Amino acid sequence: LHFSYNIKSETTTQRRTATTMAPSITREIVFFFLAGVGSTVAWTAVLSNLVYYTSIFGTISFPVLNVAVYFPLLPTSLAQAFWDTHYDAMFGSLGAFSFRGSIAFFFMCITTLLIPLARHSLPLLTTMTFIIGTASAILYGTLNQLASL
Repeated sequence: LHFSYNIKSETTTQRRTATTMAPSITREIVFFFLAGVGSTVAWTAVLSNLVYYTSIFGTISFPVLNVAVYFPLLPTSLAQAFWDTHYDAMFGSLGAFSFRGSIAFFFMCITTLLIPLARHSLPLLTTMTFIIGTASAILYGTLNQLASL
């Protein structure tokens, strides 16, 4: 009798724990989904207009804009590998994540809003795309570290 009571008690406790954890897990999933979309939507928007840019700037726009988006990933990843531990120790992981994420999202949003101004200048568009690529790389590294916590 005592044995069956413990099993029932543990089952009830497990149910309560699962019920209270479910909203937190759902919130985290939604957060990571939205953060993932937010970190890629800007450069996806630029690269999805390559047909338009090719008609205006010629075929050179395709490799130039792709390099501008994807090149910043390697140096940014290396920089984060070298310096993240130092800044996490100085400011705490949450503070460092919040700062990097806020700054990267800010620059990505502002740059994306300004892209229509560069519709007739490939160097300006490339610079803006490079900024978006850099911000996206920062967010990618930050979200990877955040997910590992």
